[in-house]
Amino acid sequence: MITPDFQGTHYWHRLQWAKDHLTRFQTKYAVVYQLDWEAPCAIMHPAPEFMAAAMHGGILPPIETILAMNDDESRPDFVRHTLGAERDAAKPLGPLTEEEAVEYVIQQSIPREIWDGGSGSNSRRMAICYREQLPASREFRGAWRLNSEAA
Repeated sequence: MITPDFQGTHYWHRLQWAKDHLTRFQTKYAVVYQLDWEAPCAIMHPAPEFMAAAMHGGILPPIETILAMNDDESRPDFVRHTLGAERDAAKPLGPLTEEEAVEYVIQQSIPREIWDGGSGSNSRRMAICYREQLPASREFRGAWRLNSEAA
């Protein structure tokens, strides 16, 4: 399928086009992370529509533009985004592998202090695993913690 030239097109419209025209792709990966040491783990399953868009190429903006928007949003005096035009004007990325697409969604959706490693902590706060490695039952999900002894 030929992707339209999305440079200059609003990000939401790109994702909508991908949802309407691309075959969903269910990744085999899940991301488990802990926002707070005392809180249970959160689990992120990348959306199949997003994975299809990332692996197709020509839709997603460079991650640097998304990170700049996240940094802008974290300012105490934040009112509204001013970088949306830069995000939309950036040349879209080419096709990503499944692993690269999961890395992209981690950087886009999970707080930077979790995946960046610059928090000064030597404890693990995130793990990328296969979906089948997670328990099938959600019965004790509120008690899940990352195993700090695992390598």
